[in-house]
Amino acid sequence: MNLQYISDDDGNKTSVIIPIDKWNKLLQDLFVNKIDEIPEWQKEEVNHRMKELEEQPETAIDFDKILLRIQKKYEL
Repeated sequence: MNLQYISDDDGNKTSVIIPIDKWNKLLQDLFVNKIDEIPEWQKEEVNHRMKELEEQPETAIDFDKILLRIQKKYEL
């Protein structure tokens, strides 16, 4: 694979450039092909929750609020 590195002034590698076809293959391998590895019960649970959200959108809680609750609970 033809990689190109970007370095800072001290010579430390800070970024890498890879060919787009390799990037797309990595994305597919990491995400798209992994859907088959998700247990069926988890897929069903997500579908159930999405349906609930569509039917009762007012029950949704803002992500930032939930994150704050978790941080307070676990003193993060």
